[in-house]
Amino acid sequence: MRIVHFVSSLNIGGAEKLVCNLVKYQKRKGYEVDIISYGSPTDVFAIKLQNTKIKVHYISGSFLSRNKQVISICRNKDILHFHSSPVLRSLCLILPLWFFKKTIYTIHGETNPPLAFLKLAHTLSRPFLNTITAVSLSAGKASKERFNWSPEKITVIGNGVVIPCKKALIPKREIKIRLGVVARLIELKNISLIFSTLKNGNINYNMENISVEIFGDGPLLEQLKSEAIATNLNIVFHGIQPDENIIYSSIDVLLITSNTEGLPMTLIEAMANNIPVISTKVGAISSIITNQVSGLLIDVNSSQQLETAINYFIDNEEKIVSMTNNAQKIVRDRFSIDVISNIYEELYTRVQ
Repeated sequence: MRIVHFVSSLNIGGAEKLVCNLVKYQKRKGYEVDIISYGSPTDVFAIKLQNTKIKVHYISGSFLSRNKQVISICRNKDILHFHSSPVLRSLCLILPLWFFKKTIYTIHGETNPPLAFLKLAHTLSRPFLNTITAVSLSAGKASKERFNWSPEKITVIGNGVVIPCKKALIPKREIKIRLGVVARLIELKNISLIFSTLKNGNINYNMENISVEIFGDGPLLEQLKSEAIATNLNIVFHGIQPDENIIYSSIDVLLITSNTEGLPMTLIEAMANNIPVISTKVGAISSIITNQVSGLLIDVNSSQQLETAINYFIDNEEKIVSMTNNAQKIVRDRFSIDVISNIYEELYTRVQ
C-alpha cells in the first residue's frame, strides 16, 4: 500500500501531529508512506522527521508549478489522504485526475481559515473524494455550514497519540503547582480567563507556589505577556516545544479554556501522559471526559467554574489520581495511534 498524506505545513498543530504519528506507525507496518507539505523544511515537525525514513516533499512555486509537482509525486500512489482545507482548495481542479485512486479527506477543525473560494472549492472536490472523516462529531457537523456537506456521510475517527510506557500513577505532588497551557496563542483559546481567575479568584493555595506554564506561540503573544506582567503572577512563556515529554513533565494539570475546539490533540496527549485536565465543554471534549470521573469540565468563559475546578484539583489529590488513571485508559482504548492507524487501514482497503 502506497500512501501520501497532504498537509499545509509541518508546524505544530493537531492535524500535523496526527499525520506525524500516523506515518511513523504506517511505516513500521511496512507501508510506503510519504508526506506532501506546502510548508518549509524548517517547520518544527519537519526537522523532527529528518532523522526518520519518512520522505517529505515540499511544494512551492506558482500555482501551475505546485500542481505539476503534486501530480508527479502522486503518479504511483494508491491512497491520497488530505488533512488540510487550504490544500484541498489548491488541488480541487486536478482531483479528477485521481478518479481511479482512493482519496480520503480528514476534517480536523470546526472553523474555516480566511480564504476566498474555500466553500466553492470543497463543493467542486466532493464528487472526487471517496471518503470524508472528521476527528470529532462536532467537526463533522460543522461541515454543513462550512462546506454544505452532509454530516451523516462523514465518518468520525479521532486523533491518535503515542501512549507512554509508564504506570498510570501520579507522583505525590510537590509544594509548587504548575498549571499548564499548551495552545496556539489566539483569541478563541481564551487564555486571558486563566490570568483573571488567578488574579481575582479565591484559590485555596499560596499563590507564590502556583505557576502558569504556557507552551505555544501566536499573534496574541505580546498581549498575553503584558497581561501576565499586570497580574503579578508567576507566568512563564516557553514558546514552541515540539517534545511532548518535556511539556508534560513540566506541568501538573492541563487547562483548556477554549471557546471552541474539535478534538484537541493536547487533551488526548495530556490524558495519555497521566496529566489531569480541566477543560471547557466544547467540541468533542465532553464526549471523552466525564466530569469528576476522567477530568473536570467547566462552561465557556466561566471564571467561577474555573476557580472551583482548580480548587478541586488542589483539595482532592486521591480523586485526581483516580480520574487521571480513568482518563489514560480511555485514551489507550480509543485514541492510541495503533488503534487509530488500524481504523484508517481498514478504511483504506474498504473505500472504492
